[in-house]
This record gives sequence, C-alpha cells and structure tokens, in this order.
Amino acid sequence: MSRQSTESLAPAIPSDEALRRARDQLWLDGWTLLPGVVPAPVVDALNGEADRLLAEVRPGVERESATDGDGGVLVMNSLDARSELLFDFARTDAFLHLAEAMLGKAPMPVHSEYFGKPGAGAEPTPPHQDQVFYESHFNDEPAITFWIPLQDVLLGEGAMEYGSPCPAPGKLLPHRQSAAVEFGAQLVDATGYTFTPVPVPRGGCIVHHSYAVHRSGPMTGNRPRRVLAFNYRGSSYREYLRRGTERP
Repeated sequence: MSRQSTESLAPAIPSDEALRRARDQLWLDGWTLLPGVVPAPVVDALNGEADRLLAEVRPGVERESATDGDGGVLVMNSLDARSELLFDFARTDAFLHLAEAMLGKAPMPVHSEYFGKPGAGAEPTPPHQDQVFYESHFNDEPAITFWIPLQDVLLGEGAMEYGSPCPAPGKLLPHRQSAAVEFGAQLVDATGYTFTPVPVPRGGCIVHHSYAVHRSGPMTGNRPRRVLAFNYRGSSYREYLRRGTERP
C-alpha cells in the first residue's frame, strides 16, 4: 500500500478542545474514550488486514501468537513486522498527531498487537499495568495504547475495564506470573480497585496510559471480539531533534 493511500485510511482528528479534554482525562483517570475517531472505511480496511493475519496463525502457543483450545486466536504480537498496512497506518501524520496530543511531546511508535475473544466463554484478562512489560526495555517515558475494536464492544463482550483509583504515572505496582495463556503478568493484589467497564462503539477508540490498571471482561455472547492495539511512548530525543532545543 502506498503512502498516499495509507494516509487516506488515517484516523480522524478531533477538535483541539476535544483533544485537550481527552488528554486531561487520560492522565487523571488512566484512560479516555475517543468516539468516532476511526472512520468506517478505516475499520473495514483494518478488519480485512486482521482476516489476513489471523489466517496465518497456527493453533497453540507460539512466540508471537496464542490460540484457545478450539483454535480461536487470543493474541498476535509483532504486527508491525508482518503487516505493511499496520506499520504505515500507525505512522500516518494523523495518528502521530493524536499520539502527540495525548503524550504532550513527540511520540515514538513502539509496537502493534491484536487481542481476540473468539466467542462465548472466553475468559477475562487479568488486571495488570502495561508498564510491567515495558520496564526492562524503557522506564524513562510513559507509554500509551490506542485500543481500537473492529466492531461494537458492548457489556458482556470483552469490554475493557479500568481500575480506580488510578495509580499515578511512574507508579508500577507488584506483579506476578499470570496463568492466562495470552498474558505474562498480572497484579499481585487487585482487591483495592473498583473496575469500570467501558463499552466502545465501532469507530471508537480507547486510549490508556501504561500505568493504568486494567483488564478485559468475559464474553457472554457468541460474536467474536476483535481489537487492534497501537502503542506509543514519548520521546524526549525526537522532541529535541524537532524543536532544536537542548537535549534533556
């Protein structure tokens, strides 16, 4: 796919005021919802690319994917290396603008993922903070995730659930090894958190930061839940290169 055609599939940019409100909520509550930010043709293109990638997954637990006992895909990692469309999509001017608005500085794409719940009975994911997976790679900048469902996500359909009170950015809580096949870590103790489910209509997107406590709920319906997640971190170095200021 050419650069021009990829840009035509970029996210829609909300107004400056809407972005300001979203950023304020993100860093206060750990998450924010951007409704209508993914136009229908973009969702269609992402669904088509997801179909292609899902068809290549082998049953079982692999280095970059995992399926349930029926072969339903639970997770795919390293999508940037396997999809030119997703690699370019995450780097469109519009997406980088959204990431910068949320981070407050020049962003750097980290990686892209797929998270699936194939149907009724799919287990919830355990409560965790994304930063536990980043800590050994970088811990000087917070990261954010754009969680883009490829269909409506209603209550009982694996909706994301966010814990409150939200830990402050920079506060990584104790984690332990998780028994969930698609997750490597979960909170040692999540009993002090109240979880709020967040339904997302098709075309919407949740953004959360890497210290937010979150999980996904169980599946009670038969319709698969399919999500692409695009991750970014702030980059002081890119900020320095762009603005020509002294390097932090």
